[in-house]
Amino acid sequence: MTYQRKLSRSQNQVIASVAEYLDWDIALVLILYLIISIFRAAFPEIIVYIHTNSSL
Repeated sequence: MTYQRKLSRSQNQVIASVAEYLDWDIALVLILYLIISIFRAAFPEIIVYIHTNSSL
């Protein structure tokens, strides 16, 4: 059995609207959305790591 995360209807509508507005493929907008989500989640840890390992 495979796990598949489904986006909510509102997320699908936003991604489709952005793709239509930019005249891009929906798959490209979805990939960008996933990349931004990953970096947004990792950003606080990166700041803490830089702060704790700085030699000021």
